[in-house]
Amino acid sequence: MNACEIELGRAYIANVTRQVYPRPVGVVGYPFSLRRKRPVFKSRTGRQIFDFTTISGIRIIPNFRCLKHGNLMNLNQFVERLIFHHQQGRIEKSSLLSIIEAEGKTGQDFGILEDPIAERRDTKPFVIGSLNLVAMGLVLTGLWYFFDLIDLSWAATEVAFWVVSSIIVSSLMYFWRKGVSNTIMEVHMIFAIGFLVNNYFVTEILWDFGYLDEFSATDVILWSLNFISALAILIFSNYTANKLDLKFSKILAGLMFNLPLISIVYFSSMWATQSTMVALLLILTIVSAYVYVFSKYNDAQTDGYAVGRSIWIHESLIWAAWFVPFIVADAIVQSDAWRATPLERFYWSIVMIVIIASFTGLGLYFLNRNEVQRERNNNYYLAIFYTLSFSWMPIIASRNFVDYIFGDDWVIYWLPPMLFVYGLASVIVGGEPFTTKIPKEEVGLRWFNRTMISLFILYFVCFIIEWLEEFAFYVFIPIGVFIAGYFTLTSLKED
Repeated sequence: MNACEIELGRAYIANVTRQVYPRPVGVVGYPFSLRRKRPVFKSRTGRQIFDFTTISGIRIIPNFRCLKHGNLMNLNQFVERLIFHHQQGRIEKSSLLSIIEAEGKTGQDFGILEDPIAERRDTKPFVIGSLNLVAMGLVLTGLWYFFDLIDLSWAATEVAFWVVSSIIVSSLMYFWRKGVSNTIMEVHMIFAIGFLVNNYFVTEILWDFGYLDEFSATDVILWSLNFISALAILIFSNYTANKLDLKFSKILAGLMFNLPLISIVYFSSMWATQSTMVALLLILTIVSAYVYVFSKYNDAQTDGYAVGRSIWIHESLIWAAWFVPFIVADAIVQSDAWRATPLERFYWSIVMIVIIASFTGLGLYFLNRNEVQRERNNNYYLAIFYTLSFSWMPIIASRNFVDYIFGDDWVIYWLPPMLFVYGLASVIVGGEPFTTKIPKEEVGLRWFNRTMISLFILYFVCFIIEWLEEFAFYVFIPIGVFIAGYFTLTSLKED
């Protein structure tokens, strides 16, 4: 081994040792035992991890002993472990590539792009997709103006759009069978999704039912066509985008999860008293979507496009979940009054508490499931999205519950949400949220904890304002002076 290789190995080993083993065994700060004939890397428990072996000056492939299983690893496994630590931020890319080259390989052999220009090539699908999405919007808008210019009737406009959509989808199938490049397929897929969604909303027969006082079989049939059409677009877009690995189209396909949920929520708003069937269908649709999302959990972390698709799916499920308490309560109470009754608001609270408990359980299960740092951070970012979206649901649930049990004018309904937010943050952080030090590499966890602390403070301020009203200055002024003084004194001591 030459001096460069040894120094690279030492730098990597010392870096990993600092991350995993605070007290490495060795001399002069390096985890090597120089009393042996060959340098051997040892953990602080004395276990041999890997060694650099040389025979008459000829370098042999280093043996890497896995910490978890204790077995020796070949070159590919060794490099895969290095790549893993690089992804975790423990080793620089330049050092990683130097070690790989020292072993007679190149970064491309392991799927590592060695030049910055090549690394930026993955943005090509986004650029092409964005431009073609604009092109699709321009063509679609132009057709609307053209049909208006020639004074085409609404029924004829519907037929014309369906003809154009059929041509686009047929062209997509034709090029699919020919096996053309992904760029051509991406263009056709974007146009197909755009025109199919346009047809879904402009086809009058799919929306030909008004405000209903009674259950009508005809209206149910018409709505069934609406729901089936939305489901067909969802399945078509997601299956095709995944099958052809069309990155930008995957993001658009994630948006299609909105369509069946819009269909159910719109139909429920058309009935004076919502049917239990509609409430159950909405719940089953949301649950089925979550089952699909979690079954594709690993696929959602493969690249930025898959993450973007996952975010859009969760966005559609979040807004739909907000309607569940109200639709379920209306189905139970069967009230056609414009103003919700106290009993109906009580049922809102019960359903909201169930929703909050369900999302909390899913969060506790999935947040720390991933070993890879990047994927863990993505989970926490998604948890922040859910937290902010449902931040007022605990308030509504607590207030309606307290009002129904104890009557109006009780401000203690702010206390359960405050305790819930503080307790959840304590469980996830593993300590007191305000003082626990979180490692710098846990960026997602740090921001999640900050979000929970901000919510707690917001709830506290609202509670004080509603409780003390104009006398709130008795609390706010001392706290403000204390915080400002604390940080001022701390800064002076550091200086």
